[in-house]
Amino acid sequence: MRLILRTPVRIACPNRPLLHRRERRSSAAEYGRILPSRALLAGYISILGLGQHILIGVLILVVHLGAAALPFLDRPELERATQTSFTGWPSTYEGRTLIPLRSDAAQAQFADGFPGRIARFTDGEREYLFRYLERPSRSLHAAGDCYKGSGYRVSPLPLHRDGNGELLGCVAATRGDESVRVCERVFNAAGESWYDVSSWFWAALLKQSTGPWWAVTIATPT
Repeated sequence: MRLILRTPVRIACPNRPLLHRRERRSSAAEYGRILPSRALLAGYISILGLGQHILIGVLILVVHLGAAALPFLDRPELERATQTSFTGWPSTYEGRTLIPLRSDAAQAQFADGFPGRIARFTDGEREYLFRYLERPSRSLHAAGDCYKGSGYRVSPLPLHRDGNGELLGCVAATRGDESVRVCERVFNAAGESWYDVSSWFWAALLKQSTGPWWAVTIATPT
């Protein structure tokens, strides 16, 4: 005579109650309720496929935007190009004779990373800083930024029109007992002129102006 024991068999199943072996038996219908239907699986697959298409589209967009931005980036190989059109510094400006000056700390601040030529002059009353370059570059910094880098307190002033009718952008720069009015403009041989460096940069970068260009900064004690 065989005895059939009905002692439950324990099954290790995390986070679920212990089941009897007979309770583990389920009908095919019950499994059907647990497993996802074919339609649901097809939905998952279509969603995944849509996600892949979106990802590919985003990558293509990023590539195109990067390619479009290349012309707007500084190109070091152009900035390091040899200056070939430089014919020398002017001897006069607005009818005033220019006397060359030696480099100083202020000129070094302007020259930091500059890809062209730079020189400093005086007419006995005012100081002039000339910068020359043949390629558009963000390294042509505004005079106000350079004076700030040298420890001056800078505040904007109204535009100034010189004796030739050209507009110059101006700032007041003070440091201790020293106070100067600093005006500047960028121009080329074609007669084009800009009173702020940013406007010149975009015009040059977008081929709306051709170089070489000169930037003159005039410091007048006040």
